[in-house]
Amino acid sequence: MTSTTAQQAGAAIRWRTIQLAGVEGIYFLRLLVLAQLLSPTDFGLVAIGVAALGVVYNVSNLGLIPALVQHP
Repeated sequence: MTSTTAQQAGAAIRWRTIQLAGVEGIYFLRLLVLAQLLSPTDFGLVAIGVAALGVVYNVSNLGLIPALVQHP
């Protein structure tokens, strides 16, 4: 791997890390706001809904993106 390619890969990894940290930070702030606004029962229902949506998204998206990228 050349120096330029290694530098580009390093920059891409840094930007991806910043992106993931930002997304998780916003998610955490959103949870804090919801915890303040909702009662514990309502917050539990929201948590169940978010978990269910996450499972459905992961199951429905299984292998679709790599297949689209690799398809000529």
